[in-house]
Amino acid sequence: MLCGRGACGYIVVKRWLESFTYKTPIPSWIFLMAPAIVLIIVVAVITLRCYKTATDNPIKSIRTE
Repeated sequence: MLCGRGACGYIVVKRWLESFTYKTPIPSWIFLMAPAIVLIIVVAVITLRCYKTATDNPIKSIRTE
């Protein structure tokens, strides 16, 4: 599904850029790098939150309930 959206976005942006007088190339790696960066951020946040939850003192959380 991601590959289809990336390809569709690439085609749309490429056609849009062709309408300008000054042509500029759009590299395809941008459409591959954006989801990869988002995935790295999501995995990092989930990992840090799981680590924090696992290392917290359970007595501390019971007292605040």
